[in-house]
Amino acid sequence: MCQVVIEPHLTVLDLKKAVEKCTGMSDHAQMLCAGTYRLCNWDKIGCIDHNGITCMRRDAVVVRWLDHVDKEPSRQMLGVNREVFDLCSPAAARADFEVMLTLARRNVQFLGDSCPKLLANTDFMLRAAQVNANALLWAPDTLLGSRSFILSALQWDRHMLQKASSELRADRDFVREASLRDRWALGDAAEELLGDQDFNDSVHADIRRQYIKESLRSDGRGLRRASDLRGDRDVVLVAVQSDPTALEWATPDMRNDERLTQAARGDRSNHEHRVRINTNSRPDASYGRLVEVS
Repeated sequence: MCQVVIEPHLTVLDLKKAVEKCTGMSDHAQMLCAGTYRLCNWDKIGCIDHNGITCMRRDAVVVRWLDHVDKEPSRQMLGVNREVFDLCSPAAARADFEVMLTLARRNVQFLGDSCPKLLANTDFMLRAAQVNANALLWAPDTLLGSRSFILSALQWDRHMLQKASSELRADRDFVREASLRDRWALGDAAEELLGDQDFNDSVHADIRRQYIKESLRSDGRGLRRASDLRGDRDVVLVAVQSDPTALEWATPDMRNDERLTQAARGDRSNHEHRVRINTNSRPDASYGRLVEVS
């Protein structure tokens, strides 16, 4: 284990250089993880949520290959093109999370040379989608049939439901949930659902309700403009927590609701209390951020 102090605005590559200076392990040989989250050279230290970083040693064959092809100080593998990769990359490199993510960040076509097992890795494909949304074109059927994967991928590709399995596109509950993540997802549902007007109206009503709830978090008195939701307890509660005077716009039964009147007075049960925590890193180090690498 070693301890290094590094400023939050610096990158994982800077951290690797510091670890190399401390331990003698080259940056190419290091694979760093914050919990289960695999770190890449371009990640900012200040954006990493961790209680310590684990360093694993990369396969020696891959390290030798990287030493040969990745000589740029930026460590972005700028000297590697697809022809070079096809001819001389070891199999282990094609299964290396950080190596393939680095290449996909520059040219998504490199994913066509990835190990199938890596492409079937949910974490890898979602990270690849973050750096290039077209990466999702290489997602295998096992992921395209995964509810959690499709829902997560919607934040990178709003038409992800279009790529999902036919079973998911025809699943009413799933399409509703996806549409609440991104309202455009409804247009990519199966034809039988698009032709069901009652279902479409119901989903649009849920989308509208969610939108109004979110807007009420910053302007509770907006409840006066949502006449059809003034009797919705959850909606009224959100409005009252934002502005106690919003209760006057609720229906009579909501104005007499004990929990809502308590919220309007500012009384909340213990499980509703919110605590703001100071995350300033200065108690850990005189300057910068203290990072433990094991």
